[in-house]
Amino acid sequence: MGIQIKGTTSQYSGYSVDVARMQQRLEEQEAVQCPQDTAEISEAGKRALQNKMSAMSTGRQFAVAGHLSSVSSYEYCSRFEKELTELKRDNDTKTNCFEYHVNKMVSVYEKMKADLEVKYDGDSETVEYYVSEDGSIAQLTKEKELEFLQNAYEKHSLLMATSTGIWAELAKQYGGVKLVENSNSEEIEKLAYRAFSSANNEENQLLVSQAKDELDKLRLNLNITSGARNWLNQIWDYYADDN
Repeated sequence: MGIQIKGTTSQYSGYSVDVARMQQRLEEQEAVQCPQDTAEISEAGKRALQNKMSAMSTGRQFAVAGHLSSVSSYEYCSRFEKELTELKRDNDTKTNCFEYHVNKMVSVYEKMKADLEVKYDGDSETVEYYVSEDGSIAQLTKEKELEFLQNAYEKHSLLMATSTGIWAELAKQYGGVKLVENSNSEEIEKLAYRAFSSANNEENQLLVSQAKDELDKLRLNLNITSGARNWLNQIWDYYADDN
């Protein structure tokens, strides 16, 4: 069978296509597996594919048994920072700023933790799922949310410890704070981080929960000396006055 192409120039006037022959050749090619039809998949690629298939399978399940939550580690960090920002002093006091900020951090942590206790109190028939960092979908649990909350506190502690080291160098440079001899930003940063980390314990959480709106009056156990506490307050106060 041939197909003549009409209305063409003389260059293509004798051109024809043997459709039957072309179909036969296509069928022969499909019957033979070509080397180009195969590909090697790395172990990482296999795991990614397995995670994707697992997520799709889980997705079909939670569509019936539960719902996909927006909760994530990033969402917890954002909420933690927002809660800190909204918690302000009733006046423009710029003394003991470091100590007050630590009190705020523990207060926000305690509040968010208390909200979790309420959320998971009792038996709920609704199952929540979340998208993990590797893209897979997993069941959301109280333990996982507490992990997210702890991670948010940890990240803020690292950020504020780094900032304290920078502010200490600026304060020393302009004579705003008299620190111990030979102290440097790295030592101050470690000191601040120790205070932030040590502050978040059950005893301090109980204190801030009872203090309500009187965080200014709290003096939490920060696992540092009185002298170190004073240095950190001076650094933060100097930065607050300068801004």
